[in-house]
Amino acid sequence: MEFLDRITAKLHKTRNNFSEKIKTVLNISSSGFTDELRDEIEEILLSADIGPQLSDYFLDIIKKSEGEDILKNLKDKMVGILNIEDDREYLKKPVVILLVGVNGTGKTTSAAKIAYYLKKKNKKVLLSAADTYRAAAIDQLQIWAERYSLDIVKGEQGGDAAAVIHDSYVSALSRNYDYLIVDTAGRLHTKKNLMNEFIKIKKVLKNVGNITPDEVFIIMDSTTGLNGLVQAKVFNDFIDLTGIILTKMDGSAKGGCIFPIVKEMNIPVKYIGIGENIEDFFPFDPELFIEGLFR
Repeated sequence: MEFLDRITAKLHKTRNNFSEKIKTVLNISSSGFTDELRDEIEEILLSADIGPQLSDYFLDIIKKSEGEDILKNLKDKMVGILNIEDDREYLKKPVVILLVGVNGTGKTTSAAKIAYYLKKKNKKVLLSAADTYRAAAIDQLQIWAERYSLDIVKGEQGGDAAAVIHDSYVSALSRNYDYLIVDTAGRLHTKKNLMNEFIKIKKVLKNVGNITPDEVFIIMDSTTGLNGLVQAKVFNDFIDLTGIILTKMDGSAKGGCIFPIVKEMNIPVKYIGIGENIEDFFPFDPELFIEGLFR
């Protein structure tokens, strides 16, 4: 299974910092669930940025389990947290996917990777380079588009992002595209004027097609750990998030942060990025993710 093999290979930092340490501690423990064992496992969980509440939850599962059931029960509960029901249906074309997030999370690259993934599924996809604050973002997406023969609509640096999205949607609608992938400007969640731009974007989509985005994915850099939860909460206040794209998992020892983020936000992880290559990008599968984490 390609995803399982690739995720197993790429999760080595989080696995070494988390699941391998837990297995080692459990294997050498012969005195049951002592206070010392609890402290050791708690330290492991917290170092992986699982957070205090879920650390207590997982510790309770370990305490109440025995033998081979310990890891099985732990993995089952982890899958349960990540397995958010997602029965969203797309009733019209183009499906509009808005990508949001702070600078440096891999948002522009993720836009290209989603488009490429969907293209391989024989979908007609249009990219919208609506990050007009950063010239490098427009150029970067253009390079990806040329390299992998992806269609793109772009604006100029300093231009009106909402106008680019307007033109992109009109083009996608008239040319019968299946998907419109919109790369918005990376913004600090603390910058209210940039966050307010989402209100304008929603108005433009409402006016041009009487629509709201079908999906709003926040790009989450796993190396930031639990700070990602703060980001997600603020973004969700301005524009309703429908999913998470987890990036840079291959370079993170803090991959445990995804558990408290999903648990508290109650939104699913939709895709996961595990490398710089355009092929290092997959739809997220909770069971295979946990299996790879504990392999």
